[in-house]
Amino acid sequence: EMFLPEFWPSYYSKAKGCEILDLDGNKYIDMSYMGVGTAILGYADEDVNNAVKEAMEKGNLATLSAPEEVELAELLIKLHPWADMIRYARTGGEA
Repeated sequence: EMFLPEFWPSYYSKAKGCEILDLDGNKYIDMSYMGVGTAILGYADEDVNNAVKEAMEKGNLATLSAPEEVELAELLIKLHPWADMIRYARTGGEA
């Protein structure tokens, strides 16, 4: 809507891969930002969806830490050797 208000829908009914369906069933191909840059794998990627569903089934709103946080921290340090440690924050004020 921001880039092509006359040619791009304001609302969608489904998004899968790089395709967007509007409320009237018209199909569009997102060749731009893919969800404003957040969906580099495309919309509704099966692997991502399954991982999210599995995490939700385990419970995803606890104040305790999850072991995946350690795994991610180790991966981030490996990818960014300039980082000595990782600190997670839940809010901007905490950060």
